[in-house]
Amino acid sequence: MKYDLYMFDFDLTLANTVEVSTEIYRRAYSSLGYEFDESEIFYHLGIAMETTYEELTGGKVGDDDYKIFISAFLKAIDDTFSKVTLYPDVERTFKRIKESGAKVAVVTSRKMSAMRDAFSRYPAVYALIDAFITTDFAIPKPSPDSMYKCLDLTSCPAEKSVYIGDAKNDYLSATRAGVDFIYINREGNVNEDGAIKSLDELI
Repeated sequence: MKYDLYMFDFDLTLANTVEVSTEIYRRAYSSLGYEFDESEIFYHLGIAMETTYEELTGGKVGDDDYKIFISAFLKAIDDTFSKVTLYPDVERTFKRIKESGAKVAVVTSRKMSAMRDAFSRYPAVYALIDAFITTDFAIPKPSPDSMYKCLDLTSCPAEKSVYIGDAKNDYLSATRAGVDFIYINREGNVNEDGAIKSLDELI
């Protein structure tokens, strides 16, 4: 099916962020005296850092420990996210989408500052993206809020839009908004039937 809008998760969809994210979470956890279990990295890549903090500590966003955690988290992103590497099929897929007359958007649980750092090495890819929806502007997934905001910003109907991601929260966010969803299995962390392995399979 041809869509008017192709929306993409970032982590493990457009970029392999396992290494840098492990370091980010290690530093954030260490700031509160916790040790990060690296076996949980795929889970953490699918949720917002605010949720991570509350599940980790039982605290609430805005409390004193959160300020310590978020400061360490954001500093680690500043130190590492410009090193993120996009998967090699991203640029050519985005070009094909744009050539078809459709739009490209990135909908992520990351902050916009992280997106700017990540795409700083890829200005040609950045120029192909019509919209970014980050947690600066929307309620994190699995809420459909980010999908609704993206549809509104791009003026595209839900029934002609698709979201590509690797996590259950991606699926829930998209389907709750009436948007088609496609799982992508980049690193062997997705077991869903029908998952694609490359963006080349999209268009």
